[in-house]
Amino acid sequence: KQKTAYEIRPRDWSSDVCSSDLGGGAVPKPPAVAPYPFVEPPAPLTTDAAVLQHGETLFIQECSRCHQFGPSVTPDLRKLNAGLHAMFNDSVLKGAVAPTGMESFSDILSPAEVEAIHAYLINEGWKGWREQEAARSKTP
Repeated sequence: KQKTAYEIRPRDWSSDVCSSDLGGGAVPKPPAVAPYPFVEPPAPLTTDAAVLQHGETLFIQECSRCHQFGPSVTPDLRKLNAGLHAMFNDSVLKGAVAPTGMESFSDILSPAEVEAIHAYLINEGWKGWREQEAARSKTP
């Protein structure tokens, strides 16, 4: 008689049993996920290196625990569309997108700090957009 999962004890486990013994076939791989493209960002808010560096530091400290650059369950903030850029300050400081899970950070960040983060993200968006467009121009 074959034992049920409830009857098997850890000492009954055998290293010579592997998934190929279970009679299943090859596991199909999921299709590749196409990267979400960059949209042309708005005009840079600043080119001041100190402001952009401060924005990067604040992004890493306060934003990167949820928002990464690249595929994630939360938006890649370098790829925001014009409408989301327009409401960036309200999203961060007033909780304008709280129903989606992003609460206000007004107790942590000042308006000037949010502006520095936004400037950094726009600058990074331009870098990504230019790389994307350069790659497109090389593709036959």
